[in-house]
Amino acid sequence: MSESNTLGQVVAFGGGHGLFATLRAARALLDTDAITNLTAVVGVSDDGGSSGRIRKAFDVAPPGDLRMAITALLPNGPMGDRIGAVLQHRFPSGESESGLEGHVVGNVLLTALWNEGASTQQGLDLLGSFFGVRGRVLPCSAEAIDIGAEIVGIDPHDPISTREVCGQVAIATTSGRVAKVWIEPSDPQASLEAIEAFNQAEI
Repeated sequence: MSESNTLGQVVAFGGGHGLFATLRAARALLDTDAITNLTAVVGVSDDGGSSGRIRKAFDVAPPGDLRMAITALLPNGPMGDRIGAVLQHRFPSGESESGLEGHVVGNVLLTALWNEGASTQQGLDLLGSFFGVRGRVLPCSAEAIDIGAEIVGIDPHDPISTREVCGQVAIATTSGRVAKVWIEPSDPQASLEAIEAFNQAEI
């Protein structure tokens, strides 16, 4: 492919299934040289499920969206598919008392790397290198972030009353209209590598 037809360096922002789908599509373009470099900048505000439990127990960045981004960048083909299935495997919830109920293998692997002394970014780079990931996954911040919101109309008997709700899951599952949003801490340290990737990106 000629240089004029390449998309150059691409940065994708987000998290969850939306970012996963975007990265899978972009990952295929890496193999055709339509993209020369692919970077995912991932949010770190998730506080639900396996990520929420790990975040609370170990005081680390929520690993779930980061793990999904790494999985999206795995090599195409049967081996990449099998590795992806393992990284995305969620231990079933039930009456077992193993402590693994609801946890995801990739989340546990990332947390183990962090507990072994790797920084948030070092752990992501190591996990990616283990499995031949093409592209790079960066957290938007090395510290976990909480989302807060002022919600109007929670009480049907007092439709103009407001209530402050904290946490991504709590906000998403609270009825009413979001009137105001903020983050805590209010001035988190942005990832310098994410800033650099953004400044160099062509898309």
